[in-house]
Amino acid sequence: MQIRKLFNPNIKALIKSSLIPISFAAAIALLYFLDPKSFEYSWKGRTPYIIFLWLFILELIITRKQPSHAMDFSKWTTKIRISATAVVLASPTIYVIAAFFWGLNSQITELGKLAGTPYKTYGWTLGSWTLSIEYLVFILFLVASIILIYGTRGLKQFPIALFFIGATEAFYMIDTYYPYGTFVALQALVPITGVAVTALLNLIGYRARLFASIERAILWVTPGSSNTPRFIVAIFWPSSGIHSMFIYTFTILLFLKNSAFSLKPEVVQSAVSKRLRLLVGSKQLSPIMRSRVVKDAANSVQGFLISFLRLTPFYIIFVVGALGTFFVNVLRIATICILGLTASPSAADYFHNYVGESYFITWIIVYPLIIIYGRRALTALSKAMQSIATEIHRPKIRSPAEHKTQ
Repeated sequence: MQIRKLFNPNIKALIKSSLIPISFAAAIALLYFLDPKSFEYSWKGRTPYIIFLWLFILELIITRKQPSHAMDFSKWTTKIRISATAVVLASPTIYVIAAFFWGLNSQITELGKLAGTPYKTYGWTLGSWTLSIEYLVFILFLVASIILIYGTRGLKQFPIALFFIGATEAFYMIDTYYPYGTFVALQALVPITGVAVTALLNLIGYRARLFASIERAILWVTPGSSNTPRFIVAIFWPSSGIHSMFIYTFTILLFLKNSAFSLKPEVVQSAVSKRLRLLVGSKQLSPIMRSRVVKDAANSVQGFLISFLRLTPFYIIFVVGALGTFFVNVLRIATICILGLTASPSAADYFHNYVGESYFITWIIVYPLIIIYGRRALTALSKAMQSIATEIHRPKIRSPAEHKTQ
């Protein structure tokens, strides 16, 4: 009985934490078995499912030491609630079976025609509509599963995974109704990306010309010794870096979520307090500063500045990573242009569809490693430099023989 009491809570916690990942892993595995090609695309494909599952499990691991918000199964006295949880957890797999074997996808396609998708102009939007609805259904099942198992507070335990899958669905749906850059609000990064790609290609010896509009950026690339266009590529908002920047943002937020990348409060507080003391001690403002309201306001401003400045290392890490993500995307588009010019358009298309995202995936894996081990290396280097400085400035103790010699 004592052994059972010792291990029973751990077993219950393990079961609770494994239910949702197992539920969606089963549905994703079935999708891969039925349509493996769709997992080769990170845009308008099912690769984000794998990234979502990875983020969910990471958040689960990161929050494992925090107080659990999971509901106690021993309090579930009604069979209705247990049955509802079982149905919701099985629903993703049931949906996949219904979509592929029971004609549900055909019904969703017909619904897309009634919903106003531009399928008459762009026939592929019906397939995009079906995929977007699949993402939407999975999100609803995910939210219902979290609420049933963890309660409404559980939604705060997995914010990054939830927002990632939700924003992915939103981007897919936007591109379904507004394909090829017709959704102008997301086109802001396109000219900047186009200018950067053009500058990079010209820098390495090619001749590139950019024709940017509000809907797209057309890039003409030729060899350095020719003025005849040899390869033309159109850049829309999905390829401009917004998608990569989106994945980077939530990955780095998860990585830095519980990391102590902040300055010591004493360092910031001493600097900020000194500035405020000078302000308070000013002869011109001293009568005003005697007011209790002004003093309280000054203290509030000081607290805000301290909290803001403490996160300076976090801001630096985020901005450097964002710039790296942008450059990686520029390098990917430049590689597509070079392949289209030196090899063939089919080689460029193959790289775009299958290989190009490896640039960003490599970056998103390497950058956190640089942060972790780079910080350790700097700490070790700092300690070594302090040790050397201590040895240099340490007074030398002479032996009795040396004193006699003198």
